[in-house]
Amino acid sequence: MSEELVKHQYLAFISYRHADNKQTGRQWATWLHQAIETYEIPKDLVGQKNARGELIPERIFPIFRDEEELPADADLGNAITRALDNTQLLIVLCSPNAVASTYVADEIDYFKKLGRSDQIIAAMIDGEPNASWDKTKQSQGVTPEDECFPKPLQYAYDAQGNPTTLLAEPLAADFRVNHDGKLEQGWTSIEAYKQYLKSRTEFSNQDIARYVEQYQAQQKLMLLKIIAGILGVPLGALTKRDQAYQLELAKQKAKRLRQWLSAVAMLAVIAVVAWVFAYIKQQQAIKNEQLAQQQTKI
Repeated sequence: MSEELVKHQYLAFISYRHADNKQTGRQWATWLHQAIETYEIPKDLVGQKNARGELIPERIFPIFRDEEELPADADLGNAITRALDNTQLLIVLCSPNAVASTYVADEIDYFKKLGRSDQIIAAMIDGEPNASWDKTKQSQGVTPEDECFPKPLQYAYDAQGNPTTLLAEPLAADFRVNHDGKLEQGWTSIEAYKQYLKSRTEFSNQDIARYVEQYQAQQKLMLLKIIAGILGVPLGALTKRDQAYQLELAKQKAKRLRQWLSAVAMLAVIAVVAWVFAYIKQQQAIKNEQLAQQQTKI
């Protein structure tokens, strides 16, 4: 493997509050970790140079997530900073829970002090960005407690790695659910989301089908946005390639299914022919036995 491919030990680091990884259907860090590492990179991208001049790998691995990577007896502070030192991209799961976490804030602050502010993606899962200071949002009913951006994420850092009063504009991927203009916490499981909608009597079956379809597309697009950031390729280019690649995979699966069905059908025909042949043989044997008995009586 070339040195360009191993420039960083981790292709991404997921920073999150553990409270955002516990609820069934909303285990965000686990879901995102698995979704990224199991993503099949379109073959025509593999080995190409990205916008950073790096070679695009065959798969996105490894991703750092502390619950997955760190042993129970690890020196948490040193292990985290070593991982951040060797991480290409920081993904922050943004929510009011994350805002309340000093660990998440410290991870963002440390990463920005490394001079990597442009290598951060804010994955919004709940709450509202900039709610703590945006008077316009507050006049519309948003409260400071709805803030989902940890403070170090809100402000730009200077060349010396110090926070400034200038507002930052991090690249964001929005996983929140939009119910006709009302934003709510998102879901990792589409089935869990569907069951949640069914539990709310104000939604008709048509509403549920529409929301589920919209959110599936949104979830897929936001995941591709994060993956595009990791790979260092434009989102549009990845989206087109992904659609073509997924279509080709679907065709291959359909072809394998047709082949399997043909094989099953052939086996079924063989089984029927064998049964008919056995039945004929059995009937012939019965007739022969009856004929033999008649001849014996004569």
